[in-house]
Formats: sequence, C-alpha cells, structure tokens
Amino acid sequence: MVLRKSSIFCLLFIISTLNLSAKEFQHIFTSSKPHEIAIISQGSAALQIRLDMIARAKESIDIEYFIYADDISGRIFNQALVAKAQEGVKVRILLDYLSTKKTFGRHYATVMREHNIEVKYFNTKKILRIKKVQYRNHRKLIVIDKKEALTGSSNIADDYFDLGHKFNFLDRDIHIVGPIVKNMLETYEEFWQNKNSKRLKRTKKKKKLRIARKFLVETDHDREIKKQIKNISLTQADNITYGKCDQITLISEVAGTGKSIKKNRYIGKELFKRILAAKTKIVIDTPYFVANKKAKKILKKAILDNGVTVKLLTNGLKSTDQYFMIKVTNGRLYNWLDRGLELYLYKGIIPDDLATVHTATQKTIYGTHSKTYLFDDSDFMIGTYNFDPRSQNYNAELAVFCDGNRRITQAIDKNIEKRMQASHRVLQKNQLKKIRFKSSKLSKIIKFYVYSIPAYLFPHLL
Repeated sequence: MVLRKSSIFCLLFIISTLNLSAKEFQHIFTSSKPHEIAIISQGSAALQIRLDMIARAKESIDIEYFIYADDISGRIFNQALVAKAQEGVKVRILLDYLSTKKTFGRHYATVMREHNIEVKYFNTKKILRIKKVQYRNHRKLIVIDKKEALTGSSNIADDYFDLGHKFNFLDRDIHIVGPIVKNMLETYEEFWQNKNSKRLKRTKKKKKLRIARKFLVETDHDREIKKQIKNISLTQADNITYGKCDQITLISEVAGTGKSIKKNRYIGKELFKRILAAKTKIVIDTPYFVANKKAKKILKKAILDNGVTVKLLTNGLKSTDQYFMIKVTNGRLYNWLDRGLELYLYKGIIPDDLATVHTATQKTIYGTHSKTYLFDDSDFMIGTYNFDPRSQNYNAELAVFCDGNRRITQAIDKNIEKRMQASHRVLQKNQLKKIRFKSSKLSKIIKFYVYSIPAYLFPHLL
C-alpha cells in the first residue's frame, strides 16, 4: 500500500506534534500575585500540617517523595490517604525507586492500589546500570486540589518529624496557597508522565501483603500519637512563620535520566546568579557543603571581590551519618576559612525548646537537613536542593524563591541564627581540626577514615 503525499504530511505533522508535547513542560515559573505562605521549621508541626492538608482535600492529592518509610509517621500519613481515597478523592503517589524499594516496595504499592491509590516509582533501573542509576528524584511535594502545596526538605519518615529514636533532622518546609500551585502540579505531571516513572507489578506474596494491609489499619497507639503530635504542634508557634509573598518563583529540574538532563540544570544557575547579585549577606543552611569548580569560583567572587558576608550552617561528624559527604566537606572547608567564610558546624544536640512525643527522642542526635538560602535581608529560597554535586548534576530538585519580603526572610534568618548558637563557630583551620571529632564515638571516627578513599575518588557523585 502506497501512502499519498497528504497522508505522509499528516503523519509527519502528528509526529512533530508529539515531539513538541514532550518538550512543552516549563521549568521556571514567576508570579507577581499575592501568595499566602507559611514557613515550618519544626517536625511535629511539619507532620501536622501535612495531615491537615490531606484532611482538607476534596478532589485530588498528589504526592512526591525521595524517602517514604514504613514507620509510625508513614503509618499515620498513609492511613490519612486511604481515608480520603475511600471518600472518592483521587490520590497519586510518586516515589524514588532506589530510596523506597525496601521501605515502601511492591507489596505496599499493591495494597494501596486496592484502595484506589495509584503508586509509581521513578527510575527503576538496577544498581548495576551505574550511570543511569545516578539520576534520582529528590523532590518532595504535596499538592491538594490544585489549590495548596507544600515542599521543602522533609521526607516521610520518623527522623523528619521528631519521632526518631536514634537520629532526627532539623528541616524547613514552605506551604503555599496561590496561583503558583497549579505550576507546581504541572511539574508533578512532568515526572508522573515521564517514561522513567513506572508502576510495579502486583505481588502475590501473602505474608508481605498481610503486613502491608495491617500497616493501614489504625490502632489506639496511632490515635494517641496523632493526638500528641497535634498538641505539640500547637506549642510550636515560634517555629512557624505566616505571611505573604508578592514575588514568587518556582523552579523545577527536568524529569528523566542521562546527559541531556545533566546539561539542563535550572536551580543551580538561578542560585549562583543570586549569590553573585547579593549586596551584603548570604546565609546557607545545608546538610552538606561540597562545592564543585563553578560553585567555588562564584562563592570566591562573592566573598573576596564583592565583599559579601557568607554564613554557612552545616553538619559536623557528630551531627550526620553521611560519612562520604562529611569527609569531603571537612577537607574542603579548610580553604574557605582563609577566604572569609563564617562557618557553623551543628553540635548534634536537640533544640532547647523542642517538645517531642517520645522521651527517647530527647536523647537522640540531631543534624541540619534544611535546604535554605537567604540573600541579603529580603529574599530567600526553600526547596530540596543541597549544596553538593548530586543536586547540581544528578538529582531532580524543586525550589521556591520569594523576593521582597523582609519580615519573613528575617524570621528565617533568626531561626537559622538560633541553630547557629547550638553550633561550633569555626574561625581558623586549627580550630576545625580540634572540633571535627568532638563528642563523636570511636566507631564514627573509624568510618570517617574508612570512607575517605572512595569519597575523594568520586566527589562528583556526592
């Protein structure tokens, strides 16, 4: 059968349209309309606001996370989702496969589907695919009814909500109501529709299915924990800042894997541009500080040439279990002290005024996990972007910039300053050498050295 010219032209038009549709997603959105925002810097309040958002849902709940655990916070969170799905609300969950396959794998996805909840996993390639497996979905996002959204540094696990028995994180999230929320959902759709986001086959393993079904049944213990979380969240007014943002920018990285994704990095470019544009002060709150060549050049210019004060709050060995990261971070911080960087290494202690559900949590180690950047006294960024090569080159990230709001920016600065007061302020190289192992167990120190060789061989993967 021979195709006519008109048929050929029609076919070519359809193909070109499909190609265009694959590229139609935007990655930078700016709005000058007022947005109601809330900055949450405490675990119980962060979990409660998520539960409140789910409770308000009438039509849709869209969720995206890097870590999604089968612990008490995961139980409570998923029970709330199931309750809404039973009311007819459309619920979708998108998870990073490598980070969740053990904690929320095939059997959980199977049971969630029994409750009409769709579950997809991003980048299911096996770990032996060394290059492809590096591209992870590090985004954290909840969108409710296309009207309100929440993003930031908290995943779904006890460690992020002051419920951990060994380790807990100091995080920071931003809740948003306004026009940009629809754009946040658009970025979610890009990842949901991407060919790398897949549904796993249903499992028939009865024992695992029983565990997953039991996980979704609310117990008296669950109800008691929820009650305590709500009560504690009401006492944390100092750790929540409400206000408006009249100039807001949303940036999302491209969905997918491979070199083409690595070349199109939007958040890093915007972050570096703002660092160079700062007039007086930059404050960085990040769990890891591993600057690549470009980041070094830009920070050096900001400090030495532009005369900008740069304050960095990050983790020391005491306040992290990421030995690869901390080895390289410590090694590179020496040079920055000579250039004028104001360095604060978190001591690993629980904040003085922090109430927790479990008394055991009071004795745990705390570390900063926030991804927050302040520019002068009026602009800030909150998102999922760490100051490290993975966020700059491999991980899919999400970031929200708010410009021109001095009150909220200064409130965040005050919160970071409070954390800095619970940190070691490092002024000289000799001081860094003295405190880097302070209060750390011998096992941690040994691991610090064991991980040194691979950390220095592959710093671009950190």
